[in-house]
Amino acid sequence: MTRSDIGPQAQLALAAETCRILPFVYLDIKGDSVFVWGGVDDLTWGGNTYKGIGTLGEISNVVSDLTGSISSVDIAINGIDPGLLIDAKSTNYKGRKATIWLGICDEKYDLIEDPALFVSGEMSAMPLSDNKQKGSIGITIESRAAMLRKNLTTLRTDEDHQRRHLGDLFFSFVPKVRQKTAYWGLQASGGNTGTRGAAEGLDAFKANGIGLFR
Repeated sequence: MTRSDIGPQAQLALAAETCRILPFVYLDIKGDSVFVWGGVDDLTWGGNTYKGIGTLGEISNVVSDLTGSISSVDIAINGIDPGLLIDAKSTNYKGRKATIWLGICDEKYDLIEDPALFVSGEMSAMPLSDNKQKGSIGITIESRAAMLRKNLTTLRTDEDHQRRHLGDLFFSFVPKVRQKTAYWGLQASGGNTGTRGAAEGLDAFKANGIGLFR
């Protein structure tokens, strides 16, 4: 079966005796998104500049389901300065977006056509390795289909939510909302409802101590 996102020139290159297929990787790491590819020099594609890491990057342990769909992929970036590993340990990565494309290049390592999507999902693990001289960062990417099939391991609590989205206070209001009655459109004095009644309802809602309106 021919994929619609692989053009005719790329298909000809795939049919040749030798073919250069290199990965393009995007990691949505909070505060510092990562764009890398398997070439040596930096390359601009899709409005982003991908840093060439050559043989320092690798893709392994590609897991697929019975339908042939990829459920998870492990990638690694080697040759990392040990000092950077300390920053990586505190990076907010879990559950954030990650995408891998595969690009077909000519003998000069120029793209023949736009890279084709390989896998898109979320980062679920980041094992680190440090040999005192050069370290490596491993990342497990789980496809969106695989994520939907998994049992949730997170809780709907403020403490758990802060681990994934520091500073987002949404779940801190949940305990205050329990057992509260929200009044909307209360009947105003004189038996009328409408704007005035809605305003009184909002005042009553504030009076009940809902922190969201304070």
